[in-house]
Amino acid sequence: MLSKNCYTSLFKKVIFFIFFFISSHLFAQVDNNKVIETDAFSYQPNKKSNDKQLTFSELNSFENKGETITLFGTFKEISENFPKYSVVPKKLQRRMNDNSTHDKDVMVKKFWNGKDVSSVKIQTKLELGRLETSTNRIRIECRDHSYVDGDRVRLSVNETVVRSNIILQAGFYMIDIDLKEGFNRIDIEALNQGTSGPNTAEFRVFDGNGNLLTSNEWNILTGYVATLIVTKI
Repeated sequence: MLSKNCYTSLFKKVIFFIFFFISSHLFAQVDNNKVIETDAFSYQPNKKSNDKQLTFSELNSFENKGETITLFGTFKEISENFPKYSVVPKKLQRRMNDNSTHDKDVMVKKFWNGKDVSSVKIQTKLELGRLETSTNRIRIECRDHSYVDGDRVRLSVNETVVRSNIILQAGFYMIDIDLKEGFNRIDIEALNQGTSGPNTAEFRVFDGNGNLLTSNEWNILTGYVATLIVTKI
């Protein structure tokens, strides 16, 4: 039988062996879990790829709204895979020589006594304006807008007298005038001056539907002619 001292010595050896084994295993785990330290700011990505990176800010056909999207491939590949957009309104994509939207009054020549007067200034002492209408006739209303003192006027359409002596009153005198296609010239001549001063007349022009086209007043001397141009379109 082993003595008590032998048991004690054997027990110490076993304890030492177990402690040594556990310590060795722990140090091995610490070595295996070591972190490799590196400078994040000195990191360089792998540049082996030859693909060119493009952003929407580099493409003129897109608007940069603050967000950047990276695209891979050549310009040709990107252009073939992306839909085509146009920022030009369709109304502006017509040809410059398209006459369909031009002003009819500008495109159609106007003639007076066989002469082209499309851009000729009317020879008159007073021009009442230039109007356009699509109706076949107009109505002219005239009156004395001041003191009724016997003012008189003459009305001519395309050099033809239609009213030779209109006495202006406080109420409106109405004349219906048939229009021909294109250019129509209406002349109103002051025949006299009333007892209280110049010829004072007010004129209103309505189209065939009763819409007011223009209104004018004058204070003129005897012999003056006021001219109104009406184009039927």
